[in-house]
Amino acid sequence: MNFARLHVRQIWLSKISAGEFDSVLSTPPCSSFTRAMWANKLGPSPMRSYDHPKGFPWLQGSRKLLAEAGSVLADFSFAAVRAQAVHAEASVLMEQPEDLGAVKSGPWPGQRPASMWQDPQHSDIAGMPGMASRAFHQHSFGTDYPKPTRFLVKLGNESHPAFYDGLPQFDSAGNYTGPLPRCSGASRSLVRKRGDAGFKTTGTAAWPPQLCEWVAQEIISFHIGEAGAEISQAGDSSSAPAIATGKSTTMEAQAAPAGDSTSASTVATGTGTLKVVQASSTVEPKFRAGFGSPRQVNTPGKRSSYHDGAGLASPGRWDPDRRRFQISAAWVSLRKDILEIATRHLQDVDLQRTCWNMAVRKQAPFQDNLVKEVQDRIAQWCVAEGSSWSKQELLTIADGQPFLLKLLSEVLRLAGDPDWAFLLQAETGLPAGITVPLPRTPEVYEEQTSWRLDLDAEAMGEEMALNYSSVDKHKDYVYKFFDEEVLEGLMIKMSRAEFDKKYQGKSAIAALAVLFNAITGKLRIIHDATNKVRVNNRIKCLDKQRMPGAKEKFYILHYYKSRGVVLFSVLGDVSKAHRRFKYLEVEHGFLACQVDPKDDLIYVNKVGTFGVGSASYWWGRIFGASTRATYQLLGPENPAEILVFADDIEVIGPDRAGRRAIVLTYLFLVAFGNPFKWEKQRGGLKVDWIGLHTDYTVYKLGISEERCAWLVGWCTEVEVSCSVWPRVMAAGLGRLCYTANALFWERPFLGPIYAWVSSVGGLDRKVAVPWAIKFILSWIASRLRADGRLQEPPSITGEAMELFRSDAKAEGGKAWIGAWETRFSLDPKKCRWFYLEVTRDWAPWAFSKKDPNRVIAALELLGNLAAIMVFGDSWPRDRRGKCIGTGISDNLGNTYIVAKGMTTKYPITLILMELSEQLRSRGMEMSVTWKRRDENQEADDLTNLVFDKFSPELEVKVDPLNLKWLVLPGLMKSSELLYKQIVERRASKGFEAVPTTAKFLRKKLLSPW
Repeated sequence: MNFARLHVRQIWLSKISAGEFDSVLSTPPCSSFTRAMWANKLGPSPMRSYDHPKGFPWLQGSRKLLAEAGSVLADFSFAAVRAQAVHAEASVLMEQPEDLGAVKSGPWPGQRPASMWQDPQHSDIAGMPGMASRAFHQHSFGTDYPKPTRFLVKLGNESHPAFYDGLPQFDSAGNYTGPLPRCSGASRSLVRKRGDAGFKTTGTAAWPPQLCEWVAQEIISFHIGEAGAEISQAGDSSSAPAIATGKSTTMEAQAAPAGDSTSASTVATGTGTLKVVQASSTVEPKFRAGFGSPRQVNTPGKRSSYHDGAGLASPGRWDPDRRRFQISAAWVSLRKDILEIATRHLQDVDLQRTCWNMAVRKQAPFQDNLVKEVQDRIAQWCVAEGSSWSKQELLTIADGQPFLLKLLSEVLRLAGDPDWAFLLQAETGLPAGITVPLPRTPEVYEEQTSWRLDLDAEAMGEEMALNYSSVDKHKDYVYKFFDEEVLEGLMIKMSRAEFDKKYQGKSAIAALAVLFNAITGKLRIIHDATNKVRVNNRIKCLDKQRMPGAKEKFYILHYYKSRGVVLFSVLGDVSKAHRRFKYLEVEHGFLACQVDPKDDLIYVNKVGTFGVGSASYWWGRIFGASTRATYQLLGPENPAEILVFADDIEVIGPDRAGRRAIVLTYLFLVAFGNPFKWEKQRGGLKVDWIGLHTDYTVYKLGISEERCAWLVGWCTEVEVSCSVWPRVMAAGLGRLCYTANALFWERPFLGPIYAWVSSVGGLDRKVAVPWAIKFILSWIASRLRADGRLQEPPSITGEAMELFRSDAKAEGGKAWIGAWETRFSLDPKKCRWFYLEVTRDWAPWAFSKKDPNRVIAALELLGNLAAIMVFGDSWPRDRRGKCIGTGISDNLGNTYIVAKGMTTKYPITLILMELSEQLRSRGMEMSVTWKRRDENQEADDLTNLVFDKFSPELEVKVDPLNLKWLVLPGLMKSSELLYKQIVERRASKGFEAVPTTAKFLRKKLLSPW
């Protein structure tokens, strides 16, 4: 872990600030601070002093980089200690050699070496509640050398007898006067003398065992009491940290090998260690918005968590009867009062008529006086419940944004939500993550650990990037649009001279682009904060925000269909969502742009900007907070399913109470200040949302008729074409992949297309379309034409019966598969069974690589497929026409392939496609469960032609040529040729990728489908 990199420091500071860790131990490297350099000239010369604490100005090369790295890590250590010290229940310790003042002998008598403890941050942090600065000799913990050391520490009130409290003290000449006295009894000095073979300090960076044991005892005692601090004294000090709760992680701020000069850290020597004892709450958030486990969603072969877009703390992640609501008399009274206000203003007793109107009228459903009265009632209630804000303050809207942030914050706080405090900061501005790091919020979001952009955050971009050519065609529009934004308070307009004076180099002027949508006739301005200026490269969102998609919609459909509940939906769209919050003024300079480089005018964004990496994060966090507050105001008597995807929202209401909840949901969101585009509101029993079509009358999900027609047309066009542009093929494949999220049976068919597109993707010319690709696209198009654009939801129970066990064997150029049915019994004598020799006449693909043993995974999957085809027709269906089961295999890789539903490997992709079609045609869902080979012995015996465990009367005679194959016959020969072409193309040399052009990018983004 390289802490010399800015983004790494930001990540861990945000984690510490968020309270993720019980204890933080920091021991930054002191190689450039060490006092030993001042003792004589037998080693490296000093690199810094009291007068030059950041390093001598004449340093060059690697010594300069080493000094800079030491300064960076020292500042980071102080920042980490300060961030941890503010948490009342947290412990923290920073260790460095004591500052002993001026040297008294040697080449530089009277000179004063630098020390980290000379930093003013030392005294500031030492004065924080619970913190102490203590000096001691490591000789007191069992060493034969003195090594004066200092701890900046918070570990309770107990101190060790060897410790001397207080900051270092010096006389007027800089000589050390205390508090640590001279050490007596130490037999060894660490100063190097002439004739010594090496440096005496080598190895002394490690703490002595007695000191490690004492620190471990103190940490345990601090967090779990004296009873937990009873550590064995039998000499096994390693047992000490094992008692601590949580997870211990050690990261080393150690340099890369010499020669890598990408940053100052790369030549740092020595090890700086930041040890953290991680609280168990990072595994599961302490706050739970429901009872029991949250919802789990299934797609064939895969199970994952349900996300509604409002974060981990959202009640919507639980089923309605398991959601946790505030049910005190005060909350019940508030909900009752708001319902009375709404019905009175809307003149709709149960809000049913209002719900129908919202689905079709495309106009604001609420008058201002209704919204104002609801806001007043909520504010009045907050004050009555002990809010520190007055009613007037709660109803104040901060300049530059539309939200009632104090009101929203108070509702969340009184509801027990963990993420209410940041809304108060939003009144003055939120960090963009450029110079001020973004926070980590473990109670609401999972951790983001990887980013698409270059992680070298310290590689600075250019000061200015030229606009794209599309801006020249629409300059008048851009000027007019920006001037309107200035009047609205969202941007600042200034001259270049004013800009340079105000931001003094802490700025970037990003390139603009204008996209024209030929269908709607609308223009869209893009602020490119990545190209050349590299602003987005410096932004690291530490929270992973997950949005709902097809799997969440499938869950809702299955859940309510199984209960016979009628669903109704109303969709909404927030206006200018990403520009509805303010950024910190200190980072405004990095959000600038210019319409015409010849013009002197600079436009600076003050608010969230589309094209800046953190804009979607802050909008998602604010709207997620609004959604969670809305859930609490709805309460258990108004059930609703709220799905949030960026600025799009779908509110689904079950039965009559749910339709009432739809109206109240939008009323609450408006009351908190969310500005909706009412002309875009729509709803009903059949809706299109985020590219997915839902038919609530039949509980099915898929794609709209328009998108289906586009895909059919595209597949047909490619099918009849002799050649195609690779980039056009890639764009269509991306849309097919998105479609496969809802039409999951099509996913296996995308594997060969992916493999082919990746092999030709770098060519800047048309390429011939292989017959196998045409066949697959023709198959997909025919399925879509034949009413295949909608699918029923998969099971959400996760319960499956074991149906069969199978195996495969390849040896000596031959291959066999076998399986036995376990649905009724695990006694082989009572079960049906079969075996087959795999031959060229019905499975030529098995010999495509000469030896069948080289395609053993495909043979294993063929065993699963054959078992379904042989046994499956007699398996039971439930009332939904589904058969849910699992097959047992001893090939672990196939469990992942079936779960993912796709692979690009030949020939296993052919078997997966056939398996998918066989399951779909039978209305079945199937997973493959792995068993060790010794636990799958009976199936293994079948492939070895050993049948003594089975009854001959129950053998099923199988003629593979007469099995009803659906896909394989049409793909056999053509697919083999396709994969040979792919292998040859990948092996060819001189292959270079061609970057996507701006013209093609516009077409990809704007062409309708």
